[in-house]
Amino acid sequence: MKVILREDVKHLGTVGEIVEVKPGYARNFLLPNRLVEIATPAAIKNWELGAERRQKKIEAELAKAKEEAAKLNGLTLNYTRTVNIEGVVFGSVTKADVQKSLAELGHKVSKSNIDIFTPIKKIGETEVSIYFKPTVYATITVKIEAVEEDKNAK
Repeated sequence: MKVILREDVKHLGTVGEIVEVKPGYARNFLLPNRLVEIATPAAIKNWELGAERRQKKIEAELAKAKEEAAKLNGLTLNYTRTVNIEGVVFGSVTKADVQKSLAELGHKVSKSNIDIFTPIKKIGETEVSIYFKPTVYATITVKIEAVEEDKNAK
């Protein structure tokens, strides 16, 4: 099924692109969330008429995304987690933790744009990508430091 993207869709394309998707994906996710429009000849013609105005808007959004990514590149977020005698970490760092830390620093980032596929459970530094636009990513470092478990506390 051919559709026109009304918004940037991660791993699919950018606004205004005509892409081929499976009918179930379009019918069950893309259309109900108003992310696409079915690519009929009339719809394609309508999109072509507003292309110049839309291109200016896209360029402005891209410049803003690059600016935000530049602010985040190289940022290090520090966390402390409890470990036992064998060095096993209790707890982990998740997308929610990263989002909260970034919000405290004044950066508004959606959890879905933070690329952590499994919670981080190892001591040390881990690189995390943050998605802004299909061509704009920022890379931050998540550093977890160990705090030994208190044996007397219960």
